[in-house]
Amino acid sequence: MFCTSRKLATSPVVEQWVQDARRHGTTDNYKGKRAHERTTWSASLAVRILSGPDKGLVIMVKARDVSMGGVGFVSRQKIDQHTRLEICAGNNARSVIGRVVHTTNTLGGQIVGVEFETRSPVTARRLAG
Repeated sequence: MFCTSRKLATSPVVEQWVQDARRHGTTDNYKGKRAHERTTWSASLAVRILSGPDKGLVIMVKARDVSMGGVGFVSRQKIDQHTRLEICAGNNARSVIGRVVHTTNTLGGQIVGVEFETRSPVTARRLAG
């Protein structure tokens, strides 16, 4: 899978992901606990690791949920907390940058929680997988 874009986008891309999730998933009821409603989402994601020992590695993962503030996914690749990631969903030509805020070991891998960065778009690189 290739994900290419001239700009990294946050809000419009994430809005599209959340709308897709709401069409097929279930939104949680933890409004007092979270800043953003989380919706189950079963999309395939391409993830490029931007920091740490695996910098540059591209992996395919399965999304678990998404919100306007972040995304959760399951990964067979160990990803450390605070790792920066570039994430692209499906055939979407735009990617989003995020930072791992939590990981939970599970049978066959990790559940990874990522918080999206909200700074201005920057020039993107090619995401290959």
